[in-house]
Amino acid sequence: SGSSPSQGCPDTLLIPQRSLKNNGLCEVVLKPQTNPKHSFSNLGIQCVKKKEIEAAIEKKLQLGIDPFKDPIAEVDMNVVRICFQASYKDSSGQTRHLSPVLSEPIFDKKSTNTSELRICRMNKESGPCTGGEELYLLCDKVQKEDIAVVFRKETWEARADFSQADVHRQVAIVFKTPPYQHLELAEPVEVEVFLQRLTDSVCSESFRFTYLPKDHGTRVVTCPGRGTTGPRDGDRTPGRKRGMPDVLEELSSTGGCWQGPPMKGRRLHGGVTPISGTPPLPFPML
Repeated sequence: SGSSPSQGCPDTLLIPQRSLKNNGLCEVVLKPQTNPKHSFSNLGIQCVKKKEIEAAIEKKLQLGIDPFKDPIAEVDMNVVRICFQASYKDSSGQTRHLSPVLSEPIFDKKSTNTSELRICRMNKESGPCTGGEELYLLCDKVQKEDIAVVFRKETWEARADFSQADVHRQVAIVFKTPPYQHLELAEPVEVEVFLQRLTDSVCSESFRFTYLPKDHGTRVVTCPGRGTTGPRDGDRTPGRKRGMPDVLEELSSTGGCWQGPPMKGRRLHGGVTPISGTPPLPFPML
């Protein structure tokens, strides 16, 4: 952990059904003639509390647990490596130590600084190629000062427009789409949308978003005796927009399952009222 991958770490190992020394080390005796390999099952790491870091490191140094002799300058509690070191006795009976080997970095999944990025849902899948379309995005916890929403198509890439104040409780982002590279589209274009952490450039898996041409026509629906609806079905009458706190409150009250906005009393242009019992929409139509 820390600024150097080979410096000491205050944490200790946890291995079920295997006795560990009180210093957190695990020793295994191998017989190369019969089975030169060994695997560790259900290996865990016991993290120490911040106030106990200094004492834990001092204890390991006193016990000689410092194979690389690398001075400890700073401890990063969000990432560790496991050190493996083998020893054997030569023909004269003297113990020889092989060079220590480090594992790949192991990150703390609960830390927003190193955890895996993931988009859970977006409330819209398309918008005008001119950009400026407001979208809601639900995700796993992120750091508001260390996250970007990126739109990409082959070599073209652009970031969505939002501020730190638009990141709600680390699990939701309200943003506006960037304009597509070509504004004179003849047909819809599908792009990728993903989260990117700014400090280490780690990206999430992507969602699909479709840019629509500027002159994308509106659909007209004729209702007998009721006239027509001018805008497309998704364009509702003006009213108070459902903000992100409303969305999260409804998510919490439904156990994380989005039930959609209430349909009763919401009217379409032209006086058409949704029939009672209409299936819930996946996200609010703004």
